[in-house]
Amino acid sequence: MLFTTLPTLAQQSLTISANTLSTFALTSDPTSTQTLSVTTTVSGFLFVIPQVGVCAYMTQPLKGAAANPSSIANTSIQLNNTSIVAAGTNCGVATAYQITNHASAFCFCGTKTYTDSATVRIAGYSATLEADTYTGTINLIGLAQ
Repeated sequence: MLFTTLPTLAQQSLTISANTLSTFALTSDPTSTQTLSVTTTVSGFLFVIPQVGVCAYMTQPLKGAAANPSSIANTSIQLNNTSIVAAGTNCGVATAYQITNHASAFCFCGTKTYTDSATVRIAGYSATLEADTYTGTINLIGLAQ
């Protein structure tokens, strides 16, 4: 009798993480840039690491305190000198900006980690903004296929 042991696959997973951006000073238009570093890890694949894309999007403008009616449009947030609000659909999200897209690869590694970055700045905001702290969220999405 012949017994064959088949390789066991771990559960497939995709994780994504990013650094926190510090406060932007609105002293010049456009602002100085900061670097958004994104780490994506895919695991549980035996022979082929899938295509991995990472996108960013914003659903709301940057808002000031509750009594402040001013805001900074999400179209003013730029990644790599381009508005975060992109034309078309990336990573399955309408208007998402695609930071990267890694092609699938043949690999016996089971786990693959990618580190990508984008420069972030604010440009084209109103010169008459009220003095305040404006906050907002850049959403990241990873897609493996």
